[in-house]
Amino acid sequence: MYVTEGDPASAMIHPRDIAAVAAHVLTTPGHDGQAYTLTGGQALSPRDQADVVGRILGGPIKLVERSQSETQADFDRLGWSGPRLEALLELKRQSAAWDWKAFDTVERLTGKPLLTLHDWVRETSTSSVDEPL
Repeated sequence: MYVTEGDPASAMIHPRDIAAVAAHVLTTPGHDGQAYTLTGGQALSPRDQADVVGRILGGPIKLVERSQSETQADFDRLGWSGPRLEALLELKRQSAAWDWKAFDTVERLTGKPLLTLHDWVRETSTSSVDEPL
């Protein structure tokens, strides 16, 4: 798993939790003019994320921390460079101060427990441990 050095812990949100909140606010009264901060329930470091993936897939996940210039060079080789990449890297820099914060918005609005990275990996993993990802 490749990450850029200094990647912060992140309270990533499951896409179905985003959808559940959207469905709720679009179909129930009282949300006009409201803004909601959506996050997952727990901030995980890149190492924690790799460990979750490894546990579910049944083997260790190697975490490779790259410098920003190495990350940029890899994206350049893939043809994803210029202003789009600069904007993405700037967004990552700016979000580091708040990426680790977890809010209870999803549970409060939907009344359901949050889905986790563990849930997402189990749902999206279609290969066995013996197959390359």
